[in-house]
Amino acid sequence: MKIQRIDIFHIAIPLLYTFETSFGIVDQRPAIVVKVTTGDGRIGFGESSPLYMPISESEVLADSMKTLSALMPKLIGANIDSIEDLLHIFDQTRGYPITKIGIEGAYFDLIAQEKNQPLFTVFGGHNRVLSIGESIGIKQNAIAIVQEIRTKIEEGYKSVKIKIKPGYDFSIVQYARKEFPDITLGVDANAAYAPRDISILKSLDQFNLAFIEQPFGSQDMESHVLLQKDITTPICLDESIVDFANCKRAIEMGACRIINIKPARIGSFHVAKKIHDYCVEQGIPLFGGGRMETGLGKTINTHFFALPGFTMPADMTPPLAYFPEDIIEPPLKVIRGEVRLPEIAGLGVMVNESVIEKYSQEHISFK
Repeated sequence: MKIQRIDIFHIAIPLLYTFETSFGIVDQRPAIVVKVTTGDGRIGFGESSPLYMPISESEVLADSMKTLSALMPKLIGANIDSIEDLLHIFDQTRGYPITKIGIEGAYFDLIAQEKNQPLFTVFGGHNRVLSIGESIGIKQNAIAIVQEIRTKIEEGYKSVKIKIKPGYDFSIVQYARKEFPDITLGVDANAAYAPRDISILKSLDQFNLAFIEQPFGSQDMESHVLLQKDITTPICLDESIVDFANCKRAIEMGACRIINIKPARIGSFHVAKKIHDYCVEQGIPLFGGGRMETGLGKTINTHFFALPGFTMPADMTPPLAYFPEDIIEPPLKVIRGEVRLPEIAGLGVMVNESVIEKYSQEHISFK
């Protein structure tokens, strides 16, 4: 394909409620919508999801806009005959995975349109119906957590994950498990713990958890190995899985038994697919995660999570649960804990550009 024009929109949508993890509090969600137009008039969309502040990673929106502004001229007029051609251009600018995946998402949307196939088949997936789990942020107390869990279970979600941090862990999990002895329950630490906290994390082993997600820092494989050796609960890695090499190292060391793949953190659906394939070969269960994207970003992710290795419920909240409106039609919905993928060519949804304009903070065109 030959790229004729690229538009990037910096949008900011206020959240209906604040969301707290061990990294901090978020009350509005920026995003970068990437619109790519080819020489034959086809249009593909993708989304980048940097934050305004370096909360969970150093990549921030201001830098993303500068990076895209530097990359776009290299893409205009380029003949992109394969994903390797696109990644070769990306390699000329080091880093910024969360930024670059917006372009790659638009690329795969265009490829799916060209092949007249739904996006999930282009990725290699076949699971049209996805099971969905819910992630619950840090609340004021255990009672609020239990109320939220009860709501999500009644809505049909297949699993629930509780965010934890030092001082907000054992008693919260104990209370939740007592109220819900049979549900699939996991915890997510977002790398909040240090090696000195290992005894606290071991104490969670008694609660029959589906996993303990990313207890230690992203590069601290050794502490994950030590903890995994001493508990039966599987450790799930998330922030550590930034590329294929880290994934392979983690599995070979025995640092985890489950992996959460977030394509945006890896920066490439192509590379994320390699990680998926390797984990399947190694017998490592997978589930998909997100970054509070708009319906556009989440739709692309759901197509990717149709790959066969994603056997655990995807960690996905529908955007209308935290945004006043979405930028796609129809909006992405979770019905009785499931998402059904459209079989229309490409994304299978329409991007509402009037909503993008409503929340637009900056619009740059390259042609």
